[in-house]
Amino acid sequence: MRINKKKAVRIQAKAALSTSLSKSNFKSIATTHQSCILREQLPSPIFYYKQEFASIISYTDWINVRCCFHDDKNPSLSINLKNGGFFCHACGAKGGDVIDFHRLRYGLGFRESVLQLKRIKGRR
Repeated sequence: MRINKKKAVRIQAKAALSTSLSKSNFKSIATTHQSCILREQLPSPIFYYKQEFASIISYTDWINVRCCFHDDKNPSLSINLKNGGFFCHACGAKGGDVIDFHRLRYGLGFRESVLQLKRIKGRR
């Protein structure tokens, strides 16, 4: 049985794709498991953002405050108090949780941010 070159290349590409998908799936599952363990050790978004922004009064899901990443005159930073996500409509700063916010605000790496956030939760 003869296989032409094009078909052989397609077979190799499919094999490589299935291998990379299985590795990425494993990686995402491991990351999700690790993040579940970490989240319990970190302060809640409401607690953390109340310390960062004294002006937080409302406890709705989303709030707007003055952005700390640029010179802001009007509240342009939207923060989700349930999951910690944030987005600035002026400068484009964004992230998915308090770890991202802490890293961006203080210029830290992931590990240093997590350690500091663990200490913050310990002070409660």
